[in-house]
Amino acid sequence: MLGLFDKKTFLRDIPPVGRIFPLCYHNSLTASSQKLSARFSAGLIEPPDFRPIFHEHGYEHKPRPLVIREDENRFLSAGWGLIPKWVKSVEKANQMQNGNLNAKSETIFELPSFREAILERRCLIPSTGFYDSKEVLKNTYPYRVFLIHEEIFCLAGIWDEWTNPETGEVKKTYSMLTTPPNKKFSQIHSRMPLILPRKLEDVWIDQSLKSQKEIEPLLQIYPEENMDFYTIRKFKTDDEFDEDILKKVDYPELSQLELF
Repeated sequence: MLGLFDKKTFLRDIPPVGRIFPLCYHNSLTASSQKLSARFSAGLIEPPDFRPIFHEHGYEHKPRPLVIREDENRFLSAGWGLIPKWVKSVEKANQMQNGNLNAKSETIFELPSFREAILERRCLIPSTGFYDSKEVLKNTYPYRVFLIHEEIFCLAGIWDEWTNPETGEVKKTYSMLTTPPNKKFSQIHSRMPLILPRKLEDVWIDQSLKSQKEIEPLLQIYPEENMDFYTIRKFKTDDEFDEDILKKVDYPELSQLELF
């Protein structure tokens, strides 16, 4: 499994241009800090030096803003890939972070890595569009996926806090929940992020919900009517702030194949 390998080794062994990460490992958050603060009524954004992110991929584990609810909404800075608080070693923590980018909604209450966090520490993952790839005849084609009527929307997440036993550093991390795809998204991939309808965002981070019975009805497959996607250029290394990735790119060979 991918999560059992060191991230640097994994990245080194894959060509940088056209690199494809499986599953829901790519996101973007291109809105300004002012827009995000207004959207979530959550005060100052964390990290304070936040810049709009055009291509975020999970194996970088870079801190980015989440939204949680305490007495009121607030931003929390965390890295992608959940490390459970009970992990004892740095080596195991690195393995867990690489393996816990996604959490399947169907099994999230059963797995030790996630079952406490889903009950106690749910978060919103703000997004302005995420990315996934389709494989056709051994070639991969990346897509940008977005919501038609909402510039900023939310993916369902869970988070945790782990203390490095060697340095004492406290590290906040998160996982993105996934579901089976709706019919439209199944044209690209067999899994998709759990997108929260806006009316369920506050419910998702409501701390009074603490049982599987209360939370399970929120694990819904997002309807396809408000979703769209298009092909983009291949992923590159170090393109976190490259807005060129938002541009539509047509692949003539893909268009030809889809005719048949």
